Amino acid sequence: MASEGHHVSILERNSIPGGKCSQIEEKGYRFDTGPSVLTMMQTLEEVFSYAPKPLESYLECIPMDPLCHYWDRELPSVADSTASFMNYANLQYTLDEVKRIAPYDVEGFKALVQLSSELYRKTNATFIRNPLARLKDLKGLPWLDLLDIKAFSTVSQVVDKHVQSPFLRKFFKRFTTYNGSSPFLAPGTLHVIPHVELSLGAWYIKGGLYQLVKALEKACLELGVNIYYDHDVQQIQTKKGRVVEVSTSSQSFEADILISNTDSIELPLRLASQSATKREKDAALEQQPSSSGFVLLLGTKKSWPQLGHHNIFFSNDYDNEFEEIFHKHQYPSDPTIYISNTSASDSEDAPKGGSNLFVLVNVPPLKEHTLHRQAERESESLEYANKLIHELESRGLKGLRASIEVQHIHTPVHYFNTYRSNRGAIYGTSSNSPWAAFLRPRNAHPRFKNLYRVGGSTHPGGGIPLVLQSALNATKLALDTL
Repeated sequence: MASEGHHVSILERNSIPGGKCSQIEEKGYRFDTGPSVLTMMQTLEEVFSYAPKPLESYLECIPMDPLCHYWDRELPSVADSTASFMNYANLQYTLDEVKRIAPYDVEGFKALVQLSSELYRKTNATFIRNPLARLKDLKGLPWLDLLDIKAFSTVSQVVDKHVQSPFLRKFFKRFTTYNGSSPFLAPGTLHVIPHVELSLGAWYIKGGLYQLVKALEKACLELGVNIYYDHDVQQIQTKKGRVVEVSTSSQSFEADILISNTDSIELPLRLASQSATKREKDAALEQQPSSSGFVLLLGTKKSWPQLGHHNIFFSNDYDNEFEEIFHKHQYPSDPTIYISNTSASDSEDAPKGGSNLFVLVNVPPLKEHTLHRQAERESESLEYANKLIHELESRGLKGLRASIEVQHIHTPVHYFNTYRSNRGAIYGTSSNSPWAAFLRPRNAHPRFKNLYRVGGSTHPGGGIPLVLQSALNATKLALDTL
């Protein structure tokens, strides 16, 4: 919007930009505290096409290969050099891995990759890149394609139909967690996600994913955007179906157009509560949040040669893990553990010989949405952290506990208190029903003509690429009204 000559101000409640995409630096260790991989590069390129300089002037994006290292108890012992499954950017190399561990599933693996590609073709232009906010957005949609996007099967059912290997079933179901959903509940449409990584590729940004935030901030400042940090928005004033003013704890700002990236539940419940109808408030409370995360940031004095940049240690009972998270609403007793180890790609992220481990386990969101700060149960967090460290040591990271120099723990309470995300969710709204992904709050507010919504809780979904796409959708809608 600034590139089109409009006067733009950003009001940010925290002292730094980026929200959950943040970083911590301590004792020579650098940690990304949120997103750890970049996909759908085309979306990033489109965003920076509005910046004063080319994308390459702001960021050094490095293609990832291999994409991820996987460990599973179904595979040989971690002491064996063939213990892990390697997922490569080159599909043929990945197929060679499939032949090694499950030769009977090669054709099924190919079929799932092809199906994911077809789902992407059917949904990218018609859903992901389409704001679906106006009548003209619906004209010309290929309805026959949209009737064949596996909406009435779960991801788990789609995957199980094609492969028999317990490991490969976990492999494909894992992608559903990228937007905080369960493969046993989410529609088969979400099998589109593997295509994004397996076929379109993944990137790491030199210096960490937080460099993307810095680049966006720099481009905004170059375009004359005013950024107000430590400005916690308290209220949105409306008049005759339009937003007219935004108030923070220290000052007020007139608004011709407002683009809100707060969690969509916050608008009717808090920020525009005086103007919201009971129906809007009830609908907000019915929004189901995605999973949250239990995160350990570990700066260690040693490294482990078997760890790559991205690593996943699968649980033994995948069905039970998701049963515990989404039905029993408890931390998983045998969790799948993801580790981002950027020091494997960038030696500057940790002291020589050390590692900066971002350890993530999917956990349920908080049980209630409350406006009061929730108390952290430090003893329970430390107990679960110790459990994860013990598990990783048993899975091959010998000496992990004794090597720890820096440790931070982030729980759902942290995400709720710091970012006001719905019940501490980290991916916005879940997609755990056939049409949930299609019923997210639209980028254009249905009642206030100059209010637009962006972020992981809105259309088209969570994760860096879709959040950026929501911003592209919203700003194009706003500019069309000027």
